[in-house]
Amino acid sequence: MAEINERVILRDTAEKYSEKVKEIVPPFVDLMKAIVELEDSAFVKLEEQDAEKEKMGIPSSQVHPDFLDFMEEYREQYGALVSEHCTEKLLDRPYGGSIGRPAKYLDVVNGPLYFTMKSANKTIIETENPKSSPEKLRFVLKNLDGVWKIDEVKYGFLDEDTWYVDEI
Repeated sequence: MAEINERVILRDTAEKYSEKVKEIVPPFVDLMKAIVELEDSAFVKLEEQDAEKEKMGIPSSQVHPDFLDFMEEYREQYGALVSEHCTEKLLDRPYGGSIGRPAKYLDVVNGPLYFTMKSANKTIIETENPKSSPEKLRFVLKNLDGVWKIDEVKYGFLDEDTWYVDEI
């Protein structure tokens, strides 16, 4: 817990909500860690498929014969991870579309987190790390019947004030 508290920076958060960090941030970071681990393992599998393609004589511009099955399995695993932690609104958008290095949410796991809470039922967690990416991320969480769920994911660029709708 100390590790998370040292990374969380309160921003426009009333004193009465400052203790909510301990309730909201750890499960959020745990989810992001699980997504990063899944994405990392998927990236390794894609590299293995690329090596197999070469041995099979398949051009690099074509996908591995098992690629579509792999992606379906990846999205199912991704969905299983996020389904309990996201609102239906967010789950109605596509998810599980990122497989890269570094993983999409690595900065959420390792970087500073900016925590904003102005009301009892909504909080915003943002992250930015200019050393690793020109992007910043925003997660809007809502308290639904006592459970904090991610309702929106947005991204932006460090040199802009605009936020763009993203998927989990």
